[in-house]
Amino acid sequence: MKNNFFEFCKNELSQDAFFCWCLNWINCAEDENSPLFQMAISFLELISDKADHQLLEELKAEKRKGVQDELVKIETQHESIDILLTICQKKQIIIEDKIYSSVHDDQLNRYYKSIIGNAKQEKINQNQISVVYIKTGNYYPEDDAVTDVRYKNEAGMEFSVKVIKIGRTDLKQVFRKYADMKNPEGFLVSDFYKRLLEMDGWYERYEKYYREHDYENAFQENYGQLFCMKDLFRDKIGQQMPGKMYAEKKYKTILEARKYKGNPFTWFWLWGPHGEEKYGCWIGYRLDHKDKMSCISLKLYRYFIKQPDQELIRSRMHDLYEIILEGLKKHIYEDYPYIKSYEYGSWKDANETCLIKFDINEKSIDDLKNSLWEIGVKAVKIAEKSGFADQR
Repeated sequence: MKNNFFEFCKNELSQDAFFCWCLNWINCAEDENSPLFQMAISFLELISDKADHQLLEELKAEKRKGVQDELVKIETQHESIDILLTICQKKQIIIEDKIYSSVHDDQLNRYYKSIIGNAKQEKINQNQISVVYIKTGNYYPEDDAVTDVRYKNEAGMEFSVKVIKIGRTDLKQVFRKYADMKNPEGFLVSDFYKRLLEMDGWYERYEKYYREHDYENAFQENYGQLFCMKDLFRDKIGQQMPGKMYAEKKYKTILEARKYKGNPFTWFWLWGPHGEEKYGCWIGYRLDHKDKMSCISLKLYRYFIKQPDQELIRSRMHDLYEIILEGLKKHIYEDYPYIKSYEYGSWKDANETCLIKFDINEKSIDDLKNSLWEIGVKAVKIAEKSGFADQR
């Protein structure tokens, strides 16, 4: 193991601490000519709105005058917010910081609303509150979906504020310049910059495994699986779901990475009210790697446990499963004779059951790219036509 400080401090709290330490040089550096002050300003400029230019110039002017006040107030875990900055008592920045995980449970909206409530007491204009999402790991689909926060004012009017998204490439551009500082504090900046470069190598390695058809290694991590799913479904990810039942604009296909008992698996949900607490039926592809074998399965999912009419729901799900399976057998035999490595599933008395499982190997991957979406669409059409899928 390399003796890099961030080899021992890999969690998000450690990364929070580094960012706070970096920003605090605005307060602690001797003057504006200090490399540490310039580094802190560069980082602050990165996470600020373009409209904040005048405020940042004011901050530099205050430092130039030798003002010793706390120019940037830095708070951690304030109402669960990773970092909350208050600049010159005029501007607040909410920072949500992630490494490998992603935002969840409506975090950014909740944080923004909590700060708006406090802003009145602090006499800060709500227009002077911004939200920053920093992620040093690669973006997953849920990160791509982060665009803005929404709120209602006292008059009930809805507004949205664009989230400033900062990734590893942005951070490297800032800290590259200061990674070779000779002062004692420079080692920490250098170690953080090296850590970002090491993360580049980690992601590149799993992409290379996949490109070289080394699926055993590629699929040991969710990122390798996601890279494969993006290759298989390309522009279909995040697009309108097929079929008529979920034709509303909000129902879009979803790519989702998960783990169970340490084993990664990845879903591509192409049909159903996934992610909402609605009773219904789902169809999706799931990629798994187990016992050195890689496969992608088209699965039917319907939640019936703990439902008052669970026996009736189970019976309907069984009938729907059989109808879809019979339709797919005819469709694949007639339209996809070139697909060789697959097997049909069998009914299991469970929420999730496999319709058809395709092996992933070097010979099959191109055939799957050209077939999986249309096979999934066929399953959706059969489900909707059956009349079972929308029964409550």
